Amino acid sequence: MIIKRNTYWIAAISLGFAVLLALAVPFRRLLSQFFDNEQEIKLMAGIGARLLILFASIYLIRRLRFQNFLGKDWKFEWQNLMPLIIPMLIVSMAIFGDLDTYRNAGISLLSLFLINNLLVATIEEFVFRGLVLPLIIQIRSEKKRLFLVSVSLTALIFGVLHYLNLFREPDNFSGITSQVIFAVCIGIFLGGLMLRTRNIVFPLIIHFLINVGFGKDVLKPQTTEKVTQVADTATDWASIALTLGLFGFIALGGVYMIRLVNRVEILQLINKEN
Repeated sequence: MIIKRNTYWIAAISLGFAVLLALAVPFRRLLSQFFDNEQEIKLMAGIGARLLILFASIYLIRRLRFQNFLGKDWKFEWQNLMPLIIPMLIVSMAIFGDLDTYRNAGISLLSLFLINNLLVATIEEFVFRGLVLPLIIQIRSEKKRLFLVSVSLTALIFGVLHYLNLFREPDNFSGITSQVIFAVCIGIFLGGLMLRTRNIVFPLIIHFLINVGFGKDVLKPQTTEKVTQVADTATDWASIALTLGLFGFIALGGVYMIRLVNRVEILQLINKEN
């Protein structure tokens, strides 16, 4: 019974996430009638769509009674923060290594950029680590390698949804595939961090900082000139292989944290109010 119910919820949540996110397109068309800055319009449209997802995810977390899993009864423990050191250093280097991009963006664009990225991190953590992950754990509660497989499946769903970007960039398969690999690997790391710290705040913070540090291209001046090369339309498998190796190392950090998780404690948190 629980397998059928949870599978339904996982499919419905994933589909609903994609549909609500797609509302950014009509929002963008609507906003273009009132604003001229294309960068700001894109960010405002994204904020609008993600606010809808935020409200829906909060409702579902309460509906499915996963508040405790997200850290409602969490107690502070210094050792749970140790996994944050390396990713914090990497993200800090990405941010402070290109401060001029943030300084030159302007207050309005930078504010929208930060708000949008905070919402991106929040809804993706709520939806995938706060809803999909505990639903999968409930399905596999009696299985071996419970958390490793559950986190990996959650990360895979999270990553594969990035292929929806092909509708916007149909000629950029290799670039989108790199995004998928990145999302899956980061998803494993964030899932491990979620289970290790037993609080969604920490993966949310790391997710936000990753977006700010590695998504800053939107702050750079946009040009209308396009340079077309034959190589751009071909799949860059070398780049994909390099991405897989680099972010695979990050995923291993998540696997390490998963090995330290107390199975009984996590299952008690998920089933506490169910």
